[in-house]
Amino acid sequence: HPIIGGFVAPVGGVLLLRWRDHTRLATATHASASVRTGYFQMMLWLVAVIPVAILKPLVARHRPAYWCTASNEQPQAAMVRAFGKKGILPRLFRRDGKASFPSGDTAGAVATVYPVLRYTNNTRITCAIGICLVVLSCVGRMYWLAHHLFDTVAGVVLALVVAYGLERSLCVETDAGDTVCECDWWHVLMAHSVMVACVLGSRMHANTKLFGSGTIPTKAE
Repeated sequence: HPIIGGFVAPVGGVLLLRWRDHTRLATATHASASVRTGYFQMMLWLVAVIPVAILKPLVARHRPAYWCTASNEQPQAAMVRAFGKKGILPRLFRRDGKASFPSGDTAGAVATVYPVLRYTNNTRITCAIGICLVVLSCVGRMYWLAHHLFDTVAGVVLALVVAYGLERSLCVETDAGDTVCECDWWHVLMAHSVMVACVLGSRMHANTKLFGSGTIPTKAE
């Protein structure tokens, strides 16, 4: 749900991490390394959403579900006929029919997995599980006809580029050779505010199509 994902989850996550580090914060100025990694993970997810929210209305690419429509009926009517009124595809097409590029879900999957693999002690099994989660996210979005292959790849690349930029800005290398994230709770809330502003602005201009997908002719809705 947008309210849960956009407002409750980030603020709740910050409060949870603050509570987790409450005892240590009583005797220290900064949060522990594990909590700062948690802040970095949340911030990465929020910042990765920003380019996704900006690009979706600019590109306005039709989702693959558009291909499932019959030539003589409206796209949404075809979705309802094929999958029922309460099916995921009719709801997806009705809300974001021209929001295929890039995939925000795959970007979010990378943003969730990347800090775990990058800043914690991992076994090969942990790394394999993390990579499988990202791959399953890509495959799942294509299976539900929500994204093209290139959309999911673009989401992964965007998240990795954002992760690289945040690492250069907020992470430092210690004398021992370890990388430590200098990220605090207020970084997360600032990123959250920017993300909300970008998403709201994107929604307000969702009907302004600057670039077509070049793949599917627009039908009257």
